[in-house]
Amino acid sequence: MKQHELEDLEKFITLDYAKKNNLWIVDFYTLGEKNLVGGHEHTLILNFQNKIIYKSNNLINSKYLITNVLEKVKVHNILFPETNYRIVGFTGIDNGKLRTPHIEVVLKQTYIPELTKAEPPEIKLFMESLGFTQTTPESYVNEKFLVFDLFPRNVLKNRQGNLYVVDAEFRYIKNLEELEEKNIKGITSKLEEGMNKMRASEIKEQTYLTEKHRKNSEQAIKYLNSIDYSQIDWDKEIERQKINAVDN
Repeated sequence: MKQHELEDLEKFITLDYAKKNNLWIVDFYTLGEKNLVGGHEHTLILNFQNKIIYKSNNLINSKYLITNVLEKVKVHNILFPETNYRIVGFTGIDNGKLRTPHIEVVLKQTYIPELTKAEPPEIKLFMESLGFTQTTPESYVNEKFLVFDLFPRNVLKNRQGNLYVVDAEFRYIKNLEELEEKNIKGITSKLEEGMNKMRASEIKEQTYLTEKHRKNSEQAIKYLNSIDYSQIDWDKEIERQKINAVDN
């Protein structure tokens, strides 16, 4: 199956699944009150009341495959549970049965205020503590995962020095080494399995790569739980987010 055929098939399957399961979001902007600065992959909106940032993923970093976004969320939550993602639905444009729909995956993540950009040496030490080896300035690898796009705009820190990876890209090493034959039945099964899992409310006990990984995550979560959101100056926070979103 050619790449564009695979992309189209996934989008038609996802649109049908989303509408049948009440996961189709007609207007993404109704999820929050304030637009934030995003990159080329995500459109962002902040919900003040729920302290949630919603991200509409346009698939550009995922080779326009929804299955790759599902995989990205799965790996992110394994490695960085303190900034875990949940998929809440899908949005886009339904172009009818004869034209491929435009599909974006809608994610949510707890918004962590008062963070600033981490420095590259801090990111390097952090990833090495998880057992990763640096391969390029923004890429790291271990025996199972390739993690990349770790620019300062995607890795933030609090005043105590805890780091929060708020966005990154991932690949399973085995998927880079093996060519997987694609077929319609397999694609349908993989998509539906992934989307069914994303709807599950249960949170499994976290497993950690190293003891340092555990310590980092527990410290970061402890800080997050200590935040008094009622004291946050959201106007200042919006300005801080604009600065954090751009690498200087």
